[in-house]
Amino acid sequence: MEVLIIVIVLEDSHSGRKLKLSSSYPAMQIYTCNVSSRQTLSNGKILKQYDAICFEPQYVGAFDSNYDNHPAKLRKGQHYQHFIKLEI
Repeated sequence: MEVLIIVIVLEDSHSGRKLKLSSSYPAMQIYTCNVSSRQTLSNGKILKQYDAICFEPQYVGAFDSNYDNHPAKLRKGQHYQHFIKLEI
């Protein structure tokens, strides 16, 4: 079985911070903080548009009538093996 590895790297050249995400899942869902109003976080900082990002490794959704054969569906006795690795 061929293992596909997705790698995403975010790097801030100003601060030197770097985030690396690796996964064996075949797809990646990406969300951003797209709030239009400023919200105060519990630490007192103001949350602004595009201040946050989320990466969610996953399977591509089963949007057709073939869900029973979709690789995300785990059958009794079937071995499940995927990884998600985060490096900061």
